[in-house]
Amino acid sequence: MVPVRLGETSIWETRNITSSKPDISTCTEAREAPGAEKYQEILARSPILNCSVGWCVRVECQIRDLEVQSSVNFTISGSVTEGSVTQSGQQQIFLQTAAEIRYDSQTYAHILEQNQRFVRAQTQTALEISKEYNYYPIIIGSSVGGLVLLALITAGLYKLGFFKRQYKNLLESPEGLEEAPVDPPIG
Repeated sequence: MVPVRLGETSIWETRNITSSKPDISTCTEAREAPGAEKYQEILARSPILNCSVGWCVRVECQIRDLEVQSSVNFTISGSVTEGSVTQSGQQQIFLQTAAEIRYDSQTYAHILEQNQRFVRAQTQTALEISKEYNYYPIIIGSSVGGLVLLALITAGLYKLGFFKRQYKNLLESPEGLEEAPVDPPIG
């Protein structure tokens, strides 16, 4: 059972069910089962989107000639719509799918539990709702702020005389060469 709709909103944009051994298995969608009408209240209490909350589709996969000690894996993949997740009002929601194995007990025997005719498993996929943040104002503001800071530092250094060349004055006046202090030789 795979949840496919929440009220009138589709949960999956695209949904693919694939098998690890497609040559011996075929999957078909059987029918949709209705979910709860007041799903907002249920999701407010528990953020688990399962078949008791949303509309579910039953997918039946027939496996032919499964050999001993071999396995078949089924994968449900697709794109989840944003509208179905944001309807819950939660920041995180769990999408729960269920699978069960049924077999003909006249032909096959279940080696673990003889009294139980099928085995059921559930899995939950956590979906987090994250909003896309616009970084352009930060990038532009930081660039402009950096240029203004560079201009202020340059203006401050100019006022303090950092960019005035004293060497030019020394070359223009011949007396300036004699007055220039000379470092004593090291050694």
